[in-house]
Amino acid sequence: MYLEYNLRIAKKYTINLNATVFNVTDTDTIQGYYDRPNYKTITWTQDQILSKSLNWKDFAASNEPDPRYQKWTSRYGARSWRMGARFSF
Repeated sequence: MYLEYNLRIAKKYTINLNATVFNVTDTDTIQGYYDRPNYKTITWTQDQILSKSLNWKDFAASNEPDPRYQKWTSRYGARSWRMGARFSF
């Protein structure tokens, strides 16, 4: 949320006061999840892919599972704010 107030002094001078508030409602909304169940990338050569004997289920069973799978990656930051002032003439 952005708030701004302009205060005119005489005809020539202006003071601008502004404030920015981040995460006004202080939500803890999750922004993303780890969506890869395996820890390592599956890599096969072109010959393995073209052969009819390739079984991805065997590889998936022997692969190390990722402990971060289906857990959140990040959330919105905590509520914070900043203020500013500008004098113009």
